[in-house]
Amino acid sequence: MLNMFIHSPHLQAWHSRLARMPRWGWIVIGVPIVVIGGAVLLFALLVGLALFAAVGAIRFFTSSVRRMFARPVDDGRRNVRIMVHSARVLDP
Repeated sequence: MLNMFIHSPHLQAWHSRLARMPRWGWIVIGVPIVVIGGAVLLFALLVGLALFAAVGAIRFFTSSVRRMFARPVDDGRRNVRIMVHSARVLDP
């Protein structure tokens, strides 16, 4: 039996009822709570992963369409070679 630190007759009555409950009663109550909690957690994780994948797919699709239809930026620096015709060494 658990120790009661709160001296309330209402809580002591509930405590005595719960203390007289057999082990199979705790199993009957506890197992469905654990199973439902695990199912809710698993469902939340799967929904989160599905949303993550959906957002990634939409982002990939929109960026590829934008890249496909975007005009290339020509800033004049493409295909430029630097040619050195002469070099002088300065000795300090």
